[in-house]
Amino acid sequence: MIQFKRKTCGDLEPALHREWLETNGLGGFASSTIIGLNTRRYHGLLVAATKPPVGRLVLLSKLEKTLLIDLSAYPKTLALLARVSGSLDVSDAHDLSC
Repeated sequence: MIQFKRKTCGDLEPALHREWLETNGLGGFASSTIIGLNTRRYHGLLVAATKPPVGRLVLLSKLEKTLLIDLSAYPKTLALLARVSGSLDVSDAHDLSC
């Protein structure tokens, strides 16, 4: 099994350039970056081969993790956006990314 250290996952730029791919042997697959941000049009958790080898359909793009604190929801995506843009006020949200 390949493992990445927290430092690699916690640094957005290098993490976006590390991807994974799992195939099913029938033309379908799952793929994304190691931090779960889909940066390519063929990234998805369930990509079916409708007409192998070329016809593919993304059936499940992603699952979203959400942290609930005192009835307030903080999606993982929001935490990553806060780190990238610096414009969102989410205290310590970057700790959710790994």
